[in-house]
Amino acid sequence: MTTKELLDYWQVGTRIFHMAHHRASAYYARMHKAVGMAVVILTTAAGTTIISQLEAASTSGQIAVGLLSLAATVLAALQTFLNLEGRAEQHRAAALRYGMLRRRIELVLADAEIEATRLAALMEDFRTDWDLADKEAPILPQRFYEKAKAIVARSLEEARRRRDKH
Repeated sequence: MTTKELLDYWQVGTRIFHMAHHRASAYYARMHKAVGMAVVILTTAAGTTIISQLEAASTSGQIAVGLLSLAATVLAALQTFLNLEGRAEQHRAAALRYGMLRRRIELVLADAEIEATRLAALMEDFRTDWDLADKEAPILPQRFYEKAKAIVARSLEEARRRRDKH
């Protein structure tokens, strides 16, 4: 594998991880908001129902209030346990790291005049930084990786077709 081929390979890899972590961050942020809104709605409904049931406490009303309270409690506990907001932030930070790595590779690829010793040092620094990014990144669910990989593959194929057309 030539140096250029390796740089191209690394560029594709960082694009995939950049995009995948960005997508994971957006997903967990949406989930955090959705669960949070559901907790607010259920606790509001339970509180309103309790107030309305003070005078006419029927068995079905008590069951409904109990179920609403239970559902709100379970969702609040899940929100805390799953740490959706924290996971979104971890993936956002990972996406930023991979994005910086991708841009560094693009700068090296754009510099046609780079000397071999400087290139070797840049590649070693890049490899070290990529290893660190991998180590610090949260576990990426496979579905985000696969989706990003497919998007990047389509993008590369479209670029090849445009290049071949000209």
